Amino acid sequence: MHVIVLSGLPGSGKSTFAKALGVQLPGSARIDVALVLQSWIGREMPRAEVGVTFVSQFGLEKVPYAIVGEVNGAVADYVIVDAVRHASSINKMRELIDARMTSIFVECEDSVRISRLRSRLLLSGAMNVDDTVQKYMAYHDDGAKSACNFVIENSGEIAELRESAAKFLASFVG
Repeated sequence: MHVIVLSGLPGSGKSTFAKALGVQLPGSARIDVALVLQSWIGREMPRAEVGVTFVSQFGLEKVPYAIVGEVNGAVADYVIVDAVRHASSINKMRELIDARMTSIFVECEDSVRISRLRSRLLLSGAMNVDDTVQKYMAYHDDGAKSACNFVIENSGEIAELRESAAKFLASFVG
């Protein structure tokens, strides 16, 4: 098994990149970390609140254990973890996972992130879009970028992000 862990700030294109990788790696498994953490919390909530709520209830040190439990249960040659925000969690996962692990930081300009977040929230029918965008924009890179093996620059164009996934896989798998 090979585990590919994605990291980056909200709206940077991690999930789009994860989906593009999944299409190009047939039979791969994708783990949505927000859903994993939400299952530990035991109730539904806005995505913007999941990480903070989990950390306040269980502590930051529990994040990698929750994720690794899901990774170990996956039956696939490639497991795509979408997404881990903290450097400490990425580094701890390297210790805990009994498989090859690669980490990728997806980044883009704040203006692109704001546009992506706003569009996503409006499409979902979310209330208080501006407040939620503000919550997401308050997040910062705590060193996750430096803990990652690769950095993918996202211009905001989906086709370009898909092409980046193909190029990454060509150099990574081939």
